[in-house]
Amino acid sequence: MRAFFLDILRRTYNSPLKKLYHGLPAPLKAPARAIRSFVSGDPAPPESIPRVYPVLRCNLACPYCSDGKAYDQSDMGYKELTAARWIAIIDSIPGDAVIFTGGEPTLYRDLSEIINRIKKRDVRVYTNLVFNVEKFLNSLEKPVTFFTSFHPCNPSVTVEKNLKAVRTLLAHPMCKAISSHHLILDPANGTKEDFSRWKKMFKKEGVNLLLYGNQYDVNANSPDACAHQSRNKVRCSMDRIFLAPDGRRFICVSKMVRNIPDGAVPLDSKLPSIVCGEYGMCSPCDEVASVKTL
Repeated sequence: MRAFFLDILRRTYNSPLKKLYHGLPAPLKAPARAIRSFVSGDPAPPESIPRVYPVLRCNLACPYCSDGKAYDQSDMGYKELTAARWIAIIDSIPGDAVIFTGGEPTLYRDLSEIINRIKKRDVRVYTNLVFNVEKFLNSLEKPVTFFTSFHPCNPSVTVEKNLKAVRTLLAHPMCKAISSHHLILDPANGTKEDFSRWKKMFKKEGVNLLLYGNQYDVNANSPDACAHQSRNKVRCSMDRIFLAPDGRRFICVSKMVRNIPDGAVPLDSKLPSIVCGEYGMCSPCDEVASVKTL
């Protein structure tokens, strides 16, 4: 029964139901989060956890990548922080959980050092598994939860290599769990027959390959929010914490990946709000924002 509800939660996580949640009165949001956490068995659901982007570079070039449409291989001019600086920033944020994402976070050379030295015990890494998985795991001193993905549209990515990486994770004591393993249902990745065959292959390994539609197909605020065709003026509020490669907090992913200065907000803001003249240039990750047209 729990597995059934988990599947429902995953399917609705990036759906227009998010708009319903963000339209709830403030007193009802906390109970809604509590219900989701209870059903998922996760005391700290991903949307409430600080997201650290140690780099914005990626070792893949997926044509459907929501962030890849906005940033380039130079990290958009961000100056890379030292591990010591990242540790100080992360430890200053309340809570016992942190997410490392990107880009591909394992491209940051000292990622394992940060993970080993931060005080937070609940560490989650979003990765495409295109790196030396065993070497990375051997460098860890605390178990990590992985959110992984499979992107066969890249010549260097095959189902055999991806399965091998998954097996390595599952067999290693420093892998607490593979929380999800996903594949984007984009024609560049394969056919319906391919997706069905791969799903069966991963199921034999004990991993449920989650199949998602293209990231640009869903946005809770407006179908035009991520179209990158027009810019409108809005007041936008976002309660997530996005930390750019230089350590600054941004109100949204779309401004962070493009290094737009007016998107930077104080690290300790409870619910940062800005007037934005670029609504329409949003990232799908920004669909959780509260937006008011001006």
